[in-house]
Amino acid sequence: MAVQLSEAYLAWETKTKEAGKIEGKIEGKLEGRRNALVQVLTRRFGPLPEEVSYQLQGGESIDELEQWMDGALDATSLADFLARVAKA
Repeated sequence: MAVQLSEAYLAWETKTKEAGKIEGKIEGKLEGRRNALVQVLTRRFGPLPEEVSYQLQGGESIDELEQWMDGALDATSLADFLARVAKA
């Protein structure tokens, strides 16, 4: 019985570590996309107001951030970008 528990614990530990690695990779990709978005917006429209920077940190999926990046590239102003994000 003790051997079964040890094997079950090792299997659980392995799954937990793998899940943590996957979660870390996803969070790293999200952070990279958020940083790229801030860089593009800052380059195009100048320093971002704090509330906009804070709002950009709310992007929770890669798809959402890709839509925002498209909006950042197509927008004619920061206000235009914010309107596009609000519609998405």
